[in-house]
Amino acid sequence: MAASKSKLSAKATADLMETLKERFLQNTGRHKSIEWKTVETTLKKHNAVLQAIAQMEETGGEPDVVTLK
Repeated sequence: MAASKSKLSAKATADLMETLKERFLQNTGRHKSIEWKTVETTLKKHNAVLQAIAQMEETGGEPDVVTLK
């Protein structure tokens, strides 16, 4: 998935969100009080954050939820 400084494509966004959802659901013990729908809604509102996460994914990082604000 290629991320750039411009907005992610719809397909790239959907693919990334699916990857993040799968990882989130595999690690629910790390964030017991947070629901995926809340994370998804927050990420969709903050394109810059989603782009940063896409870049982490490209370099082999595996971002996880720490907190939501």
